[in-house]
Amino acid sequence: MDLLQSINFEFEDQRARIKPHWMKSYELLKKHFEEHGNLVMDLANPAQAALQNFIERQGILSRKLQENDDRGADGSYSIVDKKIKLLRAINFDFHTLSPKINPSWMATYGMLREHFQKHGGYATLQYKMPLDRKLMHFIWDQRGMYKKVHANREPGQEMDPVNKEKFKLLEEIQ
Repeated sequence: MDLLQSINFEFEDQRARIKPHWMKSYELLKKHFEEHGNLVMDLANPAQAALQNFIERQGILSRKLQENDDRGADGSYSIVDKKIKLLRAINFDFHTLSPKINPSWMATYGMLREHFQKHGGYATLQYKMPLDRKLMHFIWDQRGMYKKVHANREPGQEMDPVNKEKFKLLEEIQ
């Protein structure tokens, strides 16, 4: 044993260690929390945008823990448990990681809603007008998505929450 320690042999399983790049992101997130008291990021700042990506990826940890798919041989959680404990130490809220509608989709939806309010429908859209063309493509894409989602869904299967919200919004402007 002394001989192994003399050559700095690592006894810990490498798979049970948190990767350095994850720890670096965690330390940056922790520093941000200590300075600002929250985990709200300014997406115009590239460093904070990268941290926002890190935050969003942590939702996978929560799902892994719930699905019990990352248990060690002894039935305990290894890396996932360690990461979650670290994140909870800085008041990380796993419940705010629910998927959200893309802001560019919402902007186009807003333009379509305004058009419907002003003109009563989409019959006045003209393909030769750039804005109208954008709205027409948006409508076609949403119809295609609606058909695809409903064609691939098994009876009783829950719909993706983002698509569900999009379809609800679109139905409100008809």
